[in-house]
Amino acid sequence: MKEYTCEEIKKEMEVLKRTFAIVRIVDPSVCRFMEFSGSGETLQLTPCDICYDVWNYSSQCTNCTSARALRRSETMSKCETCQNKIFNISAKPITVDGKPLVLEVVQPFSYTPTQLHSDTQKIVQFVSDLNQRILIDSETGAYNQEYLIEHLPNIFEKAKTLPHYNTALIRILNLSDIRAQYGQISVTGVVCFLYDLLLTTFASAEAAPLLVRKSEDSFFIAEKGLSYDAFVSRIEKLIREIPTQHLVFQNQLLPFEIEVGCADLSSESYSSADELFETLQKRL
Repeated sequence: MKEYTCEEIKKEMEVLKRTFAIVRIVDPSVCRFMEFSGSGETLQLTPCDICYDVWNYSSQCTNCTSARALRRSETMSKCETCQNKIFNISAKPITVDGKPLVLEVVQPFSYTPTQLHSDTQKIVQFVSDLNQRILIDSETGAYNQEYLIEHLPNIFEKAKTLPHYNTALIRILNLSDIRAQYGQISVTGVVCFLYDLLLTTFASAEAAPLLVRKSEDSFFIAEKGLSYDAFVSRIEKLIREIPTQHLVFQNQLLPFEIEVGCADLSSESYSSADELFETLQKRL
């Protein structure tokens, strides 16, 4: 990543603003854009407003190009939509006085409805659907591993401000044995069945849970509306009820067991995804 001082990046942004509609520095871990304060030797960047507000979203963008750019340490770009318009966003990872941040430049597409043969809405919808679809697991409808990695830093930050941010890793036992005996279609059936059970288990929670397909045989769930005890109670109830779920494939009852590890991000301190999942693995 290219390194800048506050003064250097401020000058570069002033040049970029002659060309682009929006030029800003973003910290995707807290989902805020940064503003300059002070002057001369005291010039510094401080967190300002929520970065996704400009897109009229209520939470971190599903397809967060700044989070991806920072994670991959390379410039990334995507299209975004807002008020029936399409914008191109380029995100460049940088460091400013040693802090990893992202330089975003945004430019609207200049096509008119006439040039688009009045199909603007279809194109806007296509872009919106694409941003959602590329981060969805193809078999279950849960978010995929890519989504989880790019959104965990923001989840860690939010957990600091909440009484509870409950998480669990749920793993299906003996999935490879099921495949060997019954084939891949049966594996897909078991995985989708568990996903539906998880949705049902937390359907009455105050806030919809985040469900992610962590790996072929595991899901990650994050939920912030329940107390930790209530969250664990629902998970334990699910474990008890799993043996009563008669999942039949080709007139045969499939073996179906799970193991679960839980953690409360608000009362336990985690600084990385690896650290969190190492703990959850030990608690399985």
